[in-house]
Amino acid sequence: LPQSAADALREELRVAQTRLRIMAENTTDLVYRTDADGIIRWASDSLPAVLGWRHEEFVGKTAFDFAHPHHAEENRELRRQLYAGEITPDDIPNPALTRFRSKTGDYLWLSAATVTVPPDLDDGFGSGGIIVSLRDVDALVRAREESEAARQEAEAARQEAEASRQLAESQRLSMDAAAIGMAIASARGALEYVNPAMAHMLDYSPK
Repeated sequence: LPQSAADALREELRVAQTRLRIMAENTTDLVYRTDADGIIRWASDSLPAVLGWRHEEFVGKTAFDFAHPHHAEENRELRRQLYAGEITPDDIPNPALTRFRSKTGDYLWLSAATVTVPPDLDDGFGSGGIIVSLRDVDALVRAREESEAARQEAEAARQEAEASRQLAESQRLSMDAAAIGMAIASARGALEYVNPAMAHMLDYSPK
């Protein structure tokens, strides 16, 4: 390329990088960038607000230092393939739900979107790696979990009531078919139900 064209491309890249950095540093989402070995090399200024960590406590580590053990084991091979270039972010759920450990020790639900770093991107952190955007959805996920738990509890109560109703109906049919007098009394001794045989024996109507 002529020198003027190369200078124009470099300026265009510089402007694009500056625009991306401004957006990342001012977003409420947490954005971090890793190198080809998975080491976190940069994190947006929203890090303390999202997870509570200071940059020096977060940068230089890997996602596995913060991910919930369940998700870490699930994603270890997936991340290996991603860093090795065997798969792309298009091959994995994007965004996906994951949990990261906050400074307080709690694991927060986050929505994660991942993109690979272009091999020709010169941003001072080396070639390769990924850029991850994490959005705090902890309250939403926990509310959904509570709603599902309440739904399951209500369904269990409905099934229990239906089982009790069916048992009572079965007992009533058995009593109605019995040749001997039978009755159901309350705790106070009041007759709540008498079968036909009992009513006939006492010469009363069952009702």
